[in-house]
Amino acid sequence: MTDPTSVMGRRIGAFFIDVATALAVFTLIFFPLATKRTVAETLQLPGCRIERSDVGDGSQITCDNRQVFRIGDTVYEAGGGSFLLDLAFVFLYFGVVAGLTGATLGKLLVGIRVVKEDGSTVGIPRSLLRGLLWFIDLLIVGIVLAATTRGHRRLGDMAASTYVVRKDAVGAPIVIPSPGAAMAGAYAPGGYGVPGMPGAPGAPGPQPQWDPSRGAYVQWDPSTGRYLTWDEPSRTWR
Repeated sequence: MTDPTSVMGRRIGAFFIDVATALAVFTLIFFPLATKRTVAETLQLPGCRIERSDVGDGSQITCDNRQVFRIGDTVYEAGGGSFLLDLAFVFLYFGVVAGLTGATLGKLLVGIRVVKEDGSTVGIPRSLLRGLLWFIDLLIVGIVLAATTRGHRRLGDMAASTYVVRKDAVGAPIVIPSPGAAMAGAYAPGGYGVPGMPGAPGAPGPQPQWDPSRGAYVQWDPSTGRYLTWDEPSRTWR
């Protein structure tokens, strides 16, 4: 049994793809809506100054309470409209698209998805919560948590009750193998149905378990008093 959440390399790749995508979109939004001025005109504005003593093309210009970007002798100042459009893109890309499909462009390209514990699509509210905490996770916390916690979950995943898994794991309950789950004899061979009897996967519980003797997930059903087996072709419990 393999861990469907063991995709740290893919997650890092998806992160850089998504950052590049966001920067490209922000750039496309910024320049058409920016106010253009010469360097001399910009330096006449309150709070604007040259950061270095030289005045060649390599000098940097900063302005208090303004977002400016210099290319040659032209200085571009962002307007309020570009900021609002940036926020709209972040909401749509990391909230709506990721919530409805389970993937951003980066996750789509590397073959991973964000899902709930039962393997279903996370939805917009959970995706937004996960995205909001991304800013905290960026401060190294996310990498450390994702690399060391069971289920490889960063703070955003814990708060939103989500998992990042391989795309082929979507739709099935997310089961994280315990350290001893793959050991020979972890479950007795034979049938199962009553806890404590030969072949029972373990004590009843709400979480699906892996039964290596049958090569399938099993889950205790208190309404019937027996274990149900996950049937992958029909994607149902039987």
